[in-house]
This record gives sequence, C-alpha cells and structure tokens, in this order.
Amino acid sequence: MTFYIDKYNIFNSINNVYEDEIALGVSYLNLGLYVDSLEQFSCILEINSNNMIALRYEETIQFLNKGLEINPQNKTILTLRAGAYFYLDQYNNAIRDLNKSLEKEHNNATALFLRGQIYYCLNHFHEAFLDFYDALKFEPDNTDMLVLRGEAYLSLEHYYNAFLDFEKALEILPENVFALFYSGKIYFEQEQYGRVLSYSSEALKIEPGFVPILILRGSAYYCLKKYKEALEDFSKALKVEPNNEAVLKYVKDAYNGFNFTSMKNT
Repeated sequence: MTFYIDKYNIFNSINNVYEDEIALGVSYLNLGLYVDSLEQFSCILEINSNNMIALRYEETIQFLNKGLEINPQNKTILTLRAGAYFYLDQYNNAIRDLNKSLEKEHNNATALFLRGQIYYCLNHFHEAFLDFYDALKFEPDNTDMLVLRGEAYLSLEHYYNAFLDFEKALEILPENVFALFYSGKIYFEQEQYGRVLSYSSEALKIEPGFVPILILRGSAYYCLKKYKEALEDFSKALKVEPNNEAVLKYVKDAYNGFNFTSMKNT
C-alpha cells in the first residue's frame, strides 16, 4: 500500500501572526509611509521568525513592491515577498528573491528554510536538503526544519538519518503529528507494524481526522490481517475525503478481507 500527504510547510501556522501588528504595517503602506511599514514588518519577523504576514498574497506583493522601490536590497522585504510568491506557486520568483536576500545575509534561517521548501516542492531534494541543513545550523531545535530535513532524507532514501531527525523533533515536541507520521511510515517500510500502530495511534490522539495517518494505521492493521480495525480507519478517512479514490480502494480491500475472514470463522 502507498501513502500520500499534503504539501507541508512552515507557513501552516500563518494565522498565529499578530494581526494588530500586520494591520499597522499595512496602514503605513496605504499612507505611503514605506519606511515605517518596512520597520513594522521587520518587527513582526523579529517577534516570531517562523511566521509570515497573513495578507492576501497578491495584495501583499503589491505592497511589498512599493517598499522595494525605496529599498531594493532590503532582505526582510525580499523574504516576505518570496513567501507570498511561494503561496501563489510562483517558485522562480520566490527563489530569485530568496537568493538576493541570502546574498545580503547568508545566515538567514527563514530564507534558507523557505528556499528549501520550494526546492522540495520542485522535487529538487538534494538542494532542499542542503538548505534545511544550513538552516538548522542557526536554529538546531526548530522542529519544523527537522521534520522537513527528515522528509528530504526520506526522498533521498537515507532512512536512518531521516528517522534521527524525526526522533529529535519528537524529543523537542512530542505532539508533532508530522514527525509521528513519518516515523511510523519508516517502521511500515520495515514491516514493524506494532511500532506503526504505536506512532500512528499517538498521532491520531492529536489529529483524529488526519487522513494520511488513518491510512497508515489502517494499512498496518491490514498487513496484520486485522481487517475490522483496518476497515474502521479507512472508513473514517473516507468520511473526511469522500471523493478520494485511493481511500475508497482501501475501504473495499479491507471490506473484502473482513468478509472473507468472517466467512472462514462461521
């Protein structure tokens, strides 16, 4: 059985940015006070370097363009605009801005991390790994970076190193759902289904409707010929994503296995 997972990125936490500070920065831009707005946006990043501005991205780019007219080499505004480009899937534009930003500040962990994510989305896993590796030099306990570097290791089939990154992330943040998922996935490849059940069950306590983990645990149950439990997990996943053809196939396979086992036991 195979699995899938939605594109993961640090900006999933975007709604945690301080809205009042963002609104103030936008107000400065609307008033033409571009220097003040740049200072405000820089302040937001200093408060939490893992967050980006939660604005509508097209408007964000327009605002940031005005700032760059005044200060074309401002590394903060270049990184912010790259984040907006990233959300719009304009990867080449994002990489261009990040390259400029990193020319000015090579140890900018946020820019390195974002560029690594873009490389990952483009399936340039080696380049992604290098950026995540460099970013972690500056923020070694950043769990998001650890998970994404672990993903890059997985894509390069460096399973042991991937597992080490996921385990370190879990030491720092035991409820990290993605680290739990990928650790379980590695154990699945090793056919250690008991460990898969342990990791995936822990993850589902935190995110009970997370489809990839439901599929992972259901697949482990299926391989253990526990078809009833597998059917329950796949059915839950199908309720969340009723149009997912892969999940529907899992449900049918588990249902057939469950019926066959039931017939043998009668």
